[in-house]
Amino acid sequence: MLSSCGNSTEDVNSEEISPLFSGDCRLNSDCESGFVCDNSECVAAPTEEECKEVGCPCNADSECSPDYICDIEAGQCIESMCGSTPDCALGERCERGQCLVDVNADRDLDDVPDGSAEQPRDNCPLVPNTDQDDTDEDGIGDACDDDMDGDGVINEVDTCPLQANPDQIDEDEDGIGNVCEADDDGDGVPNDTDNCLRIENANQSDTDGDGLGDDCDVDLDGDNHPNDNDNCPNIFNQQLDGDNDGLGDACDDDDDGDGVLDDGTDDDAIIGNTPCSGSEDTTSCDDNCTLVANPDQSDMDLDGQGDACDEDIDGDLVNNREDTCPIVFNERQTDSDNDGFGDAYDDDIDGDMILNDADNCPMSNNVVQADQDGDGIGDSCDNDLDGDSLPNDSDNCPAIDNFGQTDTDRDGIGDACDDDDDNDNFLDEADVCPLVFNPSQEDSDNDGLGNLCDDDIDNDGILNDFNPEAIGPICTDYKVSSATMMCDDNCPEFPNPDQQDLDFDNIGDACDSAITVTSVSLQNRDYSEAQLANSEITDSNLSGSNFQSANFRGARFERVSARNTDFRNADLSGLRCSICNFDGSDFRGADMSNFSCDIACDFEGALFDETTVRTGMQCGAGTVTCVSGSTRLEFSSNNCCSIAP
Repeated sequence: MLSSCGNSTEDVNSEEISPLFSGDCRLNSDCESGFVCDNSECVAAPTEEECKEVGCPCNADSECSPDYICDIEAGQCIESMCGSTPDCALGERCERGQCLVDVNADRDLDDVPDGSAEQPRDNCPLVPNTDQDDTDEDGIGDACDDDMDGDGVINEVDTCPLQANPDQIDEDEDGIGNVCEADDDGDGVPNDTDNCLRIENANQSDTDGDGLGDDCDVDLDGDNHPNDNDNCPNIFNQQLDGDNDGLGDACDDDDDGDGVLDDGTDDDAIIGNTPCSGSEDTTSCDDNCTLVANPDQSDMDLDGQGDACDEDIDGDLVNNREDTCPIVFNERQTDSDNDGFGDAYDDDIDGDMILNDADNCPMSNNVVQADQDGDGIGDSCDNDLDGDSLPNDSDNCPAIDNFGQTDTDRDGIGDACDDDDDNDNFLDEADVCPLVFNPSQEDSDNDGLGNLCDDDIDNDGILNDFNPEAIGPICTDYKVSSATMMCDDNCPEFPNPDQQDLDFDNIGDACDSAITVTSVSLQNRDYSEAQLANSEITDSNLSGSNFQSANFRGARFERVSARNTDFRNADLSGLRCSICNFDGSDFRGADMSNFSCDIACDFEGALFDETTVRTGMQCGAGTVTCVSGSTRLEFSSNNCCSIAP
């Protein structure tokens, strides 16, 4: 008999054993040992091999194979999914080997539910952390985050594990990073009051009082000159250094370096109150030229200013620069124009009979007073003759105002004064494109504009390139599309104001060497004077259109309908037709010499006159009907349409 889900004590034929209950069992436990409940009926339990599969009948976990548990309600073995809640996904709990959804699951038992994958609650679901601290706010609690401050340095080696410091700077090398240390430089002064955070300076000296200690201040005196370049690093100064000895005047007791002290031996610290006068002894007086080296301290006019820095050395009240003899007292000065008056007192220094105040070049004799640009400076002394703000020596047209300095051919001569701007050996006045190099001087439409600079080469009113910034569109028949002037000329070198393009190949009929029209409807349109010589028109409908004075010389029609079409005065000479219908069309005045109809042509109701019927019109074997008013036209192999006698 079977028991405990396949633990057999003897081989029993299940067909010979009657159920304990018939139709009344609900669970396997309602049946006798060795039997299971199947569809409310107790039957023999499965064999031992069957018990190893999911779905094996059972009443308890012990009746199932390892890694399986017994689903009591279902009465069968099912696969175990977990041993404990940590084996399950976030938001699930383990219950009797199954992971069940439970938003209150708490795998680390820290009283903070795990939450779900969509809405996690515990930031360390597997590590107890009731406080849920997350220093770097990355969603991973500090308790399970190997980089708590999120600075890219793991906690084990981070000098400030709870404060981001990716550079890990530790000035005093004490293992505590600067950003989290109270005294970075270890000088005993807290960071919040230390005026040199990174440099040890216990004395906290600050010469310029700018809050930066002297030990770390690159500008000790606060004069905006770095210490390394400051000629008086401890004294605020404008960097004046009269003797260029590298020591600024503000801290140099001999500014001009002439060996005479600025303040001599005085004890009053007042410079210049006892100036030297040129005596041999310069040790007991102040330098009479503190900023100009003059070791001899000479002072010709004894005015307390040494000759080296005195603007009137001789004291004759004439500035040295104007004094003809600056070291000799002289009331009368140099007389440049030899008019008997020294230049210092001469109101016409250059002797051109124009007073200095009115002379546009007072130092240059220029009687004419030419001033081309009217700037008040005469041409003889003006370095910008044309007044275009460019010096003569760099102006490509020095005598013509041309601020832009345009030089199309880059020959160094500005366009404003260049008689051949494009350097094509044609003077501008005769050049059809004066600003475009075009030695050929080609001008297709003879409009005075060369092809290279003419936006309508064939002068047909359609621009070569309607929009230079874009490609196309190419014009088609404007009488059909109304695209007048809004497209590129389809025959830019052949005048064709109608822009006719029957085969729509973007080449106008006027310049198209191979016009081929296939399966196109050209009904009821105006194609007067159309140029269609040697064209091929196949499977197309021309009915009702106007082809007056059109040129079809040598063309070929095949399967063409041209009923009620106006061919008056058209050139149809040499036109070959095959299966064409010209019923009701008007051929009066047309040239139909050598017109031929290879197969079948229908001219019923067509209009002809005597000029139309020419010897040489050939007809093939097809049926041809030709009637002109009341006159019956007959056909023969040599004369397609002849007036009947």
